[in-house]
Amino acid sequence: MMENNGKQAVGLGLNHSLQDTFKKFRKEKYLLSLILHNAEGIEPVSKYPANASRRNYRACVWIDPESRYETDEVVGGIRKVAFDEEIRIQFNNDYGIPLETNFLSLEIVRVRSRCDPGPSRGSVVVGRLRVPLPKVPLVKISRRFGLVRLVNGEIVGEGHIGISMKVIPFH
Repeated sequence: MMENNGKQAVGLGLNHSLQDTFKKFRKEKYLLSLILHNAEGIEPVSKYPANASRRNYRACVWIDPESRYETDEVVGGIRKVAFDEEIRIQFNNDYGIPLETNFLSLEIVRVRSRCDPGPSRGSVVVGRLRVPLPKVPLVKISRRFGLVRLVNGEIVGEGHIGISMKVIPFH
């Protein structure tokens, strides 16, 4: 290690070791295993009482906006929406997802909505997030992430979703 005015530089060995690990990790040989668990606190009945018991949702996820993945449509409960679905996304596939992409984007969409003057399809985004992808393969990350939505032109934090992610080898 180099010395600077008689003091050792601390942490260079660890940083160098981590850099070597990341250099060996080649995304094109891996895919992202993503499990969407429950979403809670989206469209609380106290704020959005219309048709509270008849709301249907989908989750839409992507690494590259040109290749989006959607969950099956689920009926939302009063307190939570149970997606419980696994999605596998290849980093290097026919869609040409850039290997330098480091974020996953997610939107929760209420579908077939009759109470909103939204688009003709009746789809309304009720929560979104953007999270960093795992940087180390084979390490599972399970967390609850906060969602935001646009309300009257302002971004408002509202609801959470449980997500598990793991980068696994592509076979």
